[in-house]
Amino acid sequence: MSSCLTVCGPTIPRNCEAITTYNGMCFQSVVLICNSIFLLSSSVDCPVTGTDIVFLIDGSGSVSTNDFGRMKEFMIKLIKQFNQRNSQFAVMQYSSTFEIHMDFNDFNDFKHLGSLWESRINGINQQKGNTHTPTAIRKVVGELFVPSSGSRPKAVKVLVVITDGQTYGDSTPMSVVVQEAEDKGIIRYAIGVGSAFRQPNARQELETIASKPTDSHLFRVDNFQALDELRDTLQKNIFAIEGTVVLYYAYYDVQWQGGFDTVYSMTKCRHRIPFSLIKSFELFFSLLGYSMAVAKLRNKNIVILGAPRYQHKGAVVIFSDQIGSYFGAELCAVDLDSDSYADLLLISAPMYTDAQRDSEGEVTVCAFRMRCYLCPLVGVAGMRGRFGTSLAALADLDGDGITDVAVGAPMENNGQGSVYIFSGTTSGVNPVFSQRIQGSNVQSGLRYFGQSISGSLDQSGDRLTDIAVGSRGKVLLSRPVVSVAVTMSFNPSKIPTDIKDCSKDLSNTAIVCFTMTSRTKEYQGAYVLNVNVTIIIIPFKMVFCLKPLICIYLFCHSTPRKIKFTACPEDALNPLINELRLSFVDSTHPGGQLAPVLDPLSRRITNHPLDFVVDCGADSKCTDDLRVDFNFSGVSEVQVGIALVLNVSVSVENRGENSYNSHVIFTYPAGLSFRRVTVVQVRESNSAIGMFMCGVFFILSFGIDGNSNFDRTVTFTANASRNEVCFFLFFKVVNYIRDFNATITIKVPIKLGEKDIWTNKNSIQIMGCKAQKDENPAFTDFVEKLRKTPNVDCTVAVCRVLRCEVFLRKDETLFYNVSGEVTSGWIEQTQLSTVRLVSSSSMDFDKNQFIYFSSSPQSSIPVTEVITSYCECGVSCQYKSH
Repeated sequence: MSSCLTVCGPTIPRNCEAITTYNGMCFQSVVLICNSIFLLSSSVDCPVTGTDIVFLIDGSGSVSTNDFGRMKEFMIKLIKQFNQRNSQFAVMQYSSTFEIHMDFNDFNDFKHLGSLWESRINGINQQKGNTHTPTAIRKVVGELFVPSSGSRPKAVKVLVVITDGQTYGDSTPMSVVVQEAEDKGIIRYAIGVGSAFRQPNARQELETIASKPTDSHLFRVDNFQALDELRDTLQKNIFAIEGTVVLYYAYYDVQWQGGFDTVYSMTKCRHRIPFSLIKSFELFFSLLGYSMAVAKLRNKNIVILGAPRYQHKGAVVIFSDQIGSYFGAELCAVDLDSDSYADLLLISAPMYTDAQRDSEGEVTVCAFRMRCYLCPLVGVAGMRGRFGTSLAALADLDGDGITDVAVGAPMENNGQGSVYIFSGTTSGVNPVFSQRIQGSNVQSGLRYFGQSISGSLDQSGDRLTDIAVGSRGKVLLSRPVVSVAVTMSFNPSKIPTDIKDCSKDLSNTAIVCFTMTSRTKEYQGAYVLNVNVTIIIIPFKMVFCLKPLICIYLFCHSTPRKIKFTACPEDALNPLINELRLSFVDSTHPGGQLAPVLDPLSRRITNHPLDFVVDCGADSKCTDDLRVDFNFSGVSEVQVGIALVLNVSVSVENRGENSYNSHVIFTYPAGLSFRRVTVVQVRESNSAIGMFMCGVFFILSFGIDGNSNFDRTVTFTANASRNEVCFFLFFKVVNYIRDFNATITIKVPIKLGEKDIWTNKNSIQIMGCKAQKDENPAFTDFVEKLRKTPNVDCTVAVCRVLRCEVFLRKDETLFYNVSGEVTSGWIEQTQLSTVRLVSSSSMDFDKNQFIYFSSSPQSSIPVTEVITSYCECGVSCQYKSH
C-alpha cells in the first residue's frame, strides 16, 4: 500500500475576457519517505472571445432600389440583435467598384456615440454596375480583416456575402481568393438572393464562397423580402456564449454508462464528458446519452440527456449551459412548511456570469413534485461576488410560518462579502431578496463574509434562530420582525360646508394611531420600533404638522395633531386625500437588546381621506334648481368714451336641494375689462331638511375701453350650474423594491363622436411627458356599447396618449396630474343620464432584465384607472386598479 498522501485544489482561477477558467493543482506528500512535491496541471489558454463580422453587399445594377434598402435593413437588424455581445461590424459594397462604408474602427467610434452606425448604413447609396465578387472578397481579406481597420487578431472572423447573381466581368479566380480567406481563418457565409442561383454555375459559385460544411454556411432565398427569415439561423450559426458548441452523444460508451462530447468550433478543441465524471447520479448501465436535446430557456440554454435504463425505469439528466459556472457547487434541500418533508432543492452556480447584469452567480430553485423555476435567485446587479457559494435553509425569520433561505456571496464589495435573505412562499421562494447583509456593515475588516452559512441554532437564547456566517467566525443574531398598522381619525369627522365667514381658516384634530404587531411570536425581549413619518396632502389644501421620528410600542401609540385648512373650498365633493408614509429607522435598542425590523410586507404608504359634509336629504343625492338673472340697473346702452364703468347686477337663486361646487359663468364682449365683484345680499329660506330657497345678489363692475368699437348691440350671457369639472385626475406610481427605468403611459379620452370632451384638449399635458399620436377608438357605434357598459374609455373615444420615461428609485413615489374643464355636449350624444369617463395608466419596463412578481394570482402588470362619473346632478371621481 502506498504511503503517499495527495491533496488537490481544483479551482485555481484564470481570468479571461468573458469567463473565468479553473485549472487544478495537487500537493503530494510521502510520509517519512518522500520529499513534498507540487504537481501542477497544464495551463489552459483562455477561450477565444469576440467576433469580427464583415457584410459584403452586392450593389450592382441588377439589384432594385427597394431590394437594396431591404438589404440595409437586414444588416441593421442583425447588428442590433448582437450589439451587446463582444462583436464588431464592418460594411463594404461592391459592383464594378468597391467602397468601404464602415470599418471596425468606425463602428466602435459610432457605438460609443450612440447609434450613429445605423445612420451610416442607412446613408449608403447604391453604386450600380457589374458584379465583381472575387475581387471584392480579396479586398475584404486584405483591407478589412487587418489591425489597421480595427480587426482583432484573436477574434473569430466572419464574412457574410449577400449577392443576387453570378460574377460578371471579373477575371479573378474565385477559388484563389477563397483560399486566401481560408488561410486567414475567415468563416464565410454566402447568401444568394433570386432565381439566378437556380443555374448550376451560379450554385457552384456560392458553394465555393461558403465555408465547409456548406449546408450550414450557404443560404438561398427567392427574394430580398425573405432575408429576415435568415436572421435567426445566422444568429445560431455565428454566435454562441463561448463559441459554437456541437454535442455528440455515445450511449454505448464506457461499459454502457454513456456520455457526450462537446466540440468548440472556434478553438477546434474537443472535450469528452464520460459518465465516469458524473458518478454522483449513480447511472451505471443506464445508457446515459441514448437521447439528447438542447433546451433554450429565457436566460440560458441547457443540455438534457436521457438514461432509459436507469434502475429499469429511466431518468433524465440536465447539464448547465455555461462552462465554468460550477452549477451544482452547493445543494440545499428546503422544507417550506416544516412537515419534515423536503419541498425544494436549491442548486447554486456561483461562477455563472450574466453579462447583461454584470453579475456573477445564481441559484436555481427546483420543486421536487413540479419543476425548476425559470426565475433563479440572483444578487445585486453589477456585483461579481460569486453569489451562491453557500446556501442554507433557515427557520421562519419573518413570522409567516414558511421557511426562509440564505445565500452567501463572499466576493462582493472587493472580497468583503454579503449574505442575502430570501423569503419562502407557499409554492417556492420569492426571487426578490428581503434583506442584504453586507460584511462591511457587520464589522470593519471582515473578509469573505458569506463563505459558509448555518442557520440552525439559537445562540442568544431569545427563541429566535440565529445565523452563523463564515468569515473567520461570525454569528449574526436574528432580529424580531414586526408589522405596523396605521389608522387616522378626525375630530370633527367631516369638514363643515355651511360656513358664513369664508375668510377664517377651519381647524380640525387628526389622531394618528400606530399599532405594532409581532410576527415572531417566540421572541422574549422588548419591542420598540423607530420610524420616520411623512404626510402628503392631495390636493394641497391642508397644513399638517407631525413629529417626523416616532417610537412605536406593542399597543396603539396615538398622536393627536391640530390641522388647519381653508374654509369654503371650490371643491366640496371630493375628499382631501392625506397620504402617510412610513420609513424604518435602524437603531440600537436601549440596554443592548436587538431592535426589531419592519416586515417587508407591511404597508409603508396609507391613504386617509377627510370628507366634506354634504347634506342632500334621505336619498343622499342633491337635486338643485339653479336660476340666474341679471340687469344693467336701468342702463340700456354702453356709453363709450363717456362712462368709465358698467355695473351689472346678477342674482342667482337655488329652488332645490343644496348645490355644491356651484359656479356662475358670465360672458361679456371685448372692449370691457373685469374690475370687481361686490356681494349685495345673501338670502336663505329653509323650507325643508336639505331643501332651500337660497339667493345670492352681487354686482359685476366692468371698465369701458374708450377706444373700443362696439356693434349696435352687445351680448352678455350668464349661466349658473354645478361645476362639472374634476379638477384633479392624478395617478400615483410607487416603487417598493429597487431602482429601475420604466415607461408610464397615460391615456385620457378627449373626444366622443363629433364632440370634444374637454374645453381645451391641448391642455391635456403633463410636465416631463411626451404626447404621442392620439389613439382612435375601436368602436364607432358608441351609443350601443355605452348602453351595455356606460364607460367612456379608449375603446369608444379618441384618447390623448402621454408617454413618460422615468428612472424610479427604491421607495420613490411619483404623481401625474391631469386637469382641465370638461364640456357637457358630449354627454348628450350618449342618450344616458349618467356616464363614466375612464382614464388609465400603465407601466412598462425592460422584461429582459426584470420580471413582474405578485403574491396575488394576478400575473400581468396592473393597469390603474381613474373613473369620473358625470350625470345631470354633478360629478364625482373615484380610483380603481385592476
